[in-house]
Amino acid sequence: MKKLAALFLAILMVFSLVACGETNVDSPPDEQETNQPPSATTAPGREYDETDPAAVLGEITNDFSDVTTSLTLKLEETFTAVGTTYEDYQKNKGLVDEWIALVLSESDALFTRTKENSIVYFKLIATDPDHKYSEFCDEALDEYYDTVYDKAMDEYYDSLYDNAMDDLYDEYYDGIIDDAYDDVKYEEWSNVSSECYKTWSDASSAIYKKWSDESSYVYGLWSAMSSAFCWNDNYDVDAIVAEYDKKKAEEEANEDSENNTDNETKEPTQSENTGDATDGIRPEFKEAMDSYEAFYTEYCEFMIEYSENPTDLTLLAKYSDMLVKAEEMNEAFEAWDEDELSSEELKYYLDVNNRVMKMLVDVSG
Repeated sequence: MKKLAALFLAILMVFSLVACGETNVDSPPDEQETNQPPSATTAPGREYDETDPAAVLGEITNDFSDVTTSLTLKLEETFTAVGTTYEDYQKNKGLVDEWIALVLSESDALFTRTKENSIVYFKLIATDPDHKYSEFCDEALDEYYDTVYDKAMDEYYDSLYDNAMDDLYDEYYDGIIDDAYDDVKYEEWSNVSSECYKTWSDASSAIYKKWSDESSYVYGLWSAMSSAFCWNDNYDVDAIVAEYDKKKAEEEANEDSENNTDNETKEPTQSENTGDATDGIRPEFKEAMDSYEAFYTEYCEFMIEYSENPTDLTLLAKYSDMLVKAEEMNEAFEAWDEDELSSEELKYYLDVNNRVMKMLVDVSG
């Protein structure tokens, strides 16, 4: 069963707060063919100096930029290939599925290359004679954090999950299909509309999951290297990566086991409660979503204040209170099951979640 992403947001909240606090305390300021399916977008092989850490980070940046730009252009080509009428969409909608599959496969390849290039970067830092100086390691790891976790992952989120998926929604579900409402028998229109929305929703969830999983991995890898380099004088990058991957796999296995147990013994969810719905959205669901967004709006405002005054004891006390509040809110949100939401509720959730994630990304930038 699909669960909403509240828990991940809470984790991101803690990560971004720690990163923000550390930065402020320790660092000084400072050609298309019609009706043809999409094809592969990028191919490795660009030459760069693999012995230069800055060049490696530059390659990661260029890789993200090339992939997101190429996939965005492929979407425009797909729009043209599908056509602009309801009949065109019915005939060529398989091209949309092809584009979605392309995004997922290219994302997998991109993130695999990112991990490989990250390891190259960390090994260059580990073998540099200056690694004996803590300032060198701090600066090198901060540069990785800013370039990969912050900027590159932000570009992926903005270009694909945010902009491209919004364009896909507007083009078909809220565009061509919506416009055909008066011209097509309702039963047919309803089936096509529901199918289109499900395609978009499933793709959004899959792309978001890849982004969130990779963001979590990149952050964890950076944190493991930071701890090993700066605190334990351990520069065996292969061993650090192997230990991190092992720990990550164990955590995921435990999480899967807990989810299976919860599914076997879970009590009725909030979505099973009865209540009058307005426009397909139950009042209790809307209230929960609005409270969720209001909390993270408050949190982001707090983050800005905290980043400006990281040693303020009053703010530190408030931080503890907010963690307690976040835990309570996450427990409430985990009761909502995506599979049991109406299409209107799912759309409302995705809109809220989109705004919240954008606020968190902006604040952590």
